[in-house]
Amino acid sequence: MARRTKRLWTDEEKRSICFQTAAPGVSVAQVARRYAVNANLIFKWLRDPRFAPDPASVPASSEEARFLPVEIVAEEQAPAAAPVAENRIEIELAGGHLSAIRTFAPVGSPDIGPRGPTGSPRKSCGTPRKEKTSGPAPARCHA
Repeated sequence: MARRTKRLWTDEEKRSICFQTAAPGVSVAQVARRYAVNANLIFKWLRDPRFAPDPASVPASSEEARFLPVEIVAEEQAPAAAPVAENRIEIELAGGHLSAIRTFAPVGSPDIGPRGPTGSPRKSCGTPRKEKTSGPAPARCHA
């Protein structure tokens, strides 16, 4: 196994590495990988006033917080949507399975509501609705 030797950095190298961390969009981790150094060591150098970059020498960030112009305009009213009614058709299948189909249409449409398309009340066979059963579906109307 190779023996590790402690790497010694000059004060100028430390200042140079710390200065690179102050560039906009550059992280300490990126600089640490560039020099094969642990990021904690660079953070330690940054706390030392001898190596910390001078704020006046750091290039200004182009992504500074700034105000943007805003224009307030009147809100346009969208046309009100017509109310929608839901129709549901249930079909009882063999084996007691229930298949449901839902449709949506605007209220006032000829085939929506308690009356059929002709305006007469919808007809029902009069057979009460049954819950799911395990046997075959009865051949009766359940409207």
